[in-house]
Amino acid sequence: MAIGKKTGGRKAGTANIATREIKALASPHGPGAVAVLADIMNDESAPPAARISAANALLDRGFGKPQQAVEVTGDGIATPPVEVSLSGEALIEELKRRGLPTAVFEE
Repeated sequence: MAIGKKTGGRKAGTANIATREIKALASPHGPGAVAVLADIMNDESAPPAARISAANALLDRGFGKPQQAVEVTGDGIATPPVEVSLSGEALIEELKRRGLPTAVFEE
């Protein structure tokens, strides 16, 4: 790995030539691909997994993918939120450890 300032290469944010070429080839097929996805989504005889996958693909393209919550710590490292599946005293202790309110869980 090189040490110091990067030299040469593409400027940040510039797509490479292969990416541009692939986009140019694929773009004309966009409307047809959307139509196929819509057909699969609306086909009641299609497997449910295929219909759900097609619906998700259409939603992603129409509205953008949903944002993912990320917690950024003081050291600048981003980590996905942790799902805690605790109950009773263990839950209350974990909330206290994180400095979160516990009154709603305590009697």
